[in-house]
Amino acid sequence: MRPGSACWHSTTGGWAAAAARRGRWPGSATSSPTGGAYPGWQQAVAARSVLRMCVYRPGRDAARVTCPLLVVACEQDETALAAPAVRAARRAPRGELVRLSGGHYAPFLEAHEEAVEAELSFLRRHLLS
Repeated sequence: MRPGSACWHSTTGGWAAAAARRGRWPGSATSSPTGGAYPGWQQAVAARSVLRMCVYRPGRDAARVTCPLLVVACEQDETALAAPAVRAARRAPRGELVRLSGGHYAPFLEAHEEAVEAELSFLRRHLLS
């Protein structure tokens, strides 16, 4: 499997290898998106879901999304990479892109205020106008 494919960053193969190069291991407190705040949280998925993840490419159909589309991309996200999200936002006829600094959980943690403001602004423009 090549780097950048849908499963490369989603399955243990690529993700564990990348984490190992950085000295972090999946499931360890140092790789936890919450900084180890929930040590009992097990990062696992059902094996059957991996088959669908390998062919799941939501950005492929972005050009057919005709309603307003808000895409929030986190620059340091290693789970849902920013580059494919940016491409999807650009392909969508009414796509809007918001870039946040931080990792996968930034919209819920350190960039929460910025994310909520972007979402509320988007909803106001498209639902109240």
